[in-house]
Amino acid sequence: MADKLAAKAAKQHIEEYFQQADAAYEENPTRAHRYAELAWKMALKHRIRLSGEQRKQLCKSCHHFLKEGKNSRFRTRNGKIILTCLDCGGIRRIVYRV
Repeated sequence: MADKLAAKAAKQHIEEYFQQADAAYEENPTRAHRYAELAWKMALKHRIRLSGEQRKQLCKSCHHFLKEGKNSRFRTRNGKIILTCLDCGGIRRIVYRV
């Protein structure tokens, strides 16, 4: 029972971290990257899957917060979404159906 409560609280914290990262990115990108890294570490610790939207906002290589048009590039090609982190050059490909 305690594990479910801890997981629920952790999910709320993760959502808050992503909201804070989004709000803080314009003024201080370093702080936004830190919030994203904290959210990722919390998800790992509590074994929680990030939502699809959260995964698109987090670089898998350097764990930076990705803001479309600022430090990341989103392209579609051959039935895939290609996410490129402009900080580290990491690429993630997500298959989608038409």
